[in-house]
Amino acid sequence: MTTLVAARTAPKVTGVPTSGLFLLVGDTKSGKTTLAASFPGSYVIEFEHKRGDRIAFGRIDDMVERYNEFIANIPESERPDRNAWLLDTFGEVLMQAIEDPAVQTIVIDSVDELQRLINVDVASSAGLEYIGELKDGKEKEGGTGLWQEYFQRIAGMADMLKECGKLVVIVCHRREAKLDKNERIVKPAGINVSGQGGNYLAKHAEIIGFMDVRKMGDKSVFYLTFKGESERAIWRSGVEELQDKEIVISKADPYASFAAAFVKKAVAPAPKLVPAKPQPARAGSRRR
Repeated sequence: MTTLVAARTAPKVTGVPTSGLFLLVGDTKSGKTTLAASFPGSYVIEFEHKRGDRIAFGRIDDMVERYNEFIANIPESERPDRNAWLLDTFGEVLMQAIEDPAVQTIVIDSVDELQRLINVDVASSAGLEYIGELKDGKEKEGGTGLWQEYFQRIAGMADMLKECGKLVVIVCHRREAKLDKNERIVKPAGINVSGQGGNYLAKHAEIIGFMDVRKMGDKSVFYLTFKGESERAIWRSGVEELQDKEIVISKADPYASFAAAFVKKAVAPAPKLVPAKPQPARAGSRRR
């Protein structure tokens, strides 16, 4: 006997996100890793060696440090390829983090370095150092196929992370907008991922925020914005509370600053109207 499909509940579009993709974009030393690592139950998979040494939040798993420890007692001639080893180990660590119930937030820092490793790995199958390498002024035969394979690996990773059931914060460096000689937008600002991989990540992310630092007098103020600069940027949020918002991030408790955007303020009750008390007659006044 065939049964009817139950009605769907409304998708969650409000409240602190606990799953999906969050692209955290910014320039160097803008506070991206510090904020991402402060999320509850965070596990930072760090590709930028020693970048997390001064961060007190979360668990920082330095991939390059893992590799250095692995090869410490192995003769140089017998050491595995660094790029391939990092990619393989990343896959293992990522799956362990997804399966670990104590890990609530997975942070990949940064996608710039991860996509470079994928680029080099795909290119090596064609005897290239990287996709797009030129020889005699022409791209080597099979370049288009290599770019397709690269894209499929980026897209496949994004799809898997999006559906893994945990919040995945992908730390990205900004790729500035390209302008023509008349200052018109040729290509909006985005993330530093080659080919169409960056566009795919941006298209499928629930949140894209830009982290930066401003000077306020003699102090540096870290902030996170979801306000796109007209067509020059892609920063935006699919979560209602963050749409077109700008948040000042505290150094002491970065996550609390982010979470505060989701706190709904109670509506102040309307003041009660109290009947006016009859005023006593003034001395010497006359009644008509």
